[in-house]
Amino acid sequence: MKWLGKVDVDTITLAILAGAETMHAGSAFMPSGFTVKTLAIDGNAQEIERKLCNLRSGYRPAVVFGLGLSTLVSILAKSTLPLIVSAAAAVYMLTQYESFVPPDLRLNTEQIIQVLLSGKGEPSNPNLLGGMTIG
Repeated sequence: MKWLGKVDVDTITLAILAGAETMHAGSAFMPSGFTVKTLAIDGNAQEIERKLCNLRSGYRPAVVFGLGLSTLVSILAKSTLPLIVSAAAAVYMLTQYESFVPPDLRLNTEQIIQVLLSGKGEPSNPNLLGGMTIG
């Protein structure tokens, strides 16, 4: 597994730390799951859509921060393992955040990628929102 670079106990420890910091970045840029479940889905349809857009606008900075930090750790560790673990943690984190949202308002993988690329809390293609419209 040469593409991983150096893999020893120190590298594995750094990879776990990088993944944890990616999750920590999610906590810094987005509200808790409890807040999403109780406050983000409270109100009329337009208020809920606005709140969900606000929530999702934190996806990009959280992922960019986590992957950026993990890239630096990977360079120092001379291994891609910290970056790989961080990317997995980012996917898990976004999946969990979307699981807090009611099923009919959740974004699919393509929509989440569009949110990450655009930096906005909604996909750039409104047709992907199904019945949901952002006002």
